[in-house]
Amino acid sequence: MSKIGMTPGGQFGNMFAQAIEAKRISLGSVAQRVGRSYEQMRKVFLGTSTPSSALVTKVSKILGMNVEEAQRAATKDRMQRRFGKQGFKALGRDPRLAEFDAVAGLLSDADLQTVITVARGLLKARK
Repeated sequence: MSKIGMTPGGQFGNMFAQAIEAKRISLGSVAQRVGRSYEQMRKVFLGTSTPSSALVTKVSKILGMNVEEAQRAATKDRMQRRFGKQGFKALGRDPRLAEFDAVAGLLSDADLQTVITVARGLLKARK
């Protein structure tokens, strides 16, 4: 859970939450600086609304986020909202990975290695 008392949703929402916490800025302050309502920014944070490309760029610049990575995350969120797990199937990927994909990019290399080790341990235990 984020320090601002809400759990972020989606890839962009998670990136957004990390940047807000790193900058120690309030969601209300970000909303004011980008010229949007607090409610709209809350929905973006929660992942219930996907920001436009222009809003992603504004937020990224204010919070020092990599604009290209933020745009990619927002695009993935848009695709997830539109196509759901079927989008993963169309790309030849396991649709069960949709939730993991949303947070994988936020894990450190050590965290990701831990997840892989746990998964390998689960597979080994099945044998």
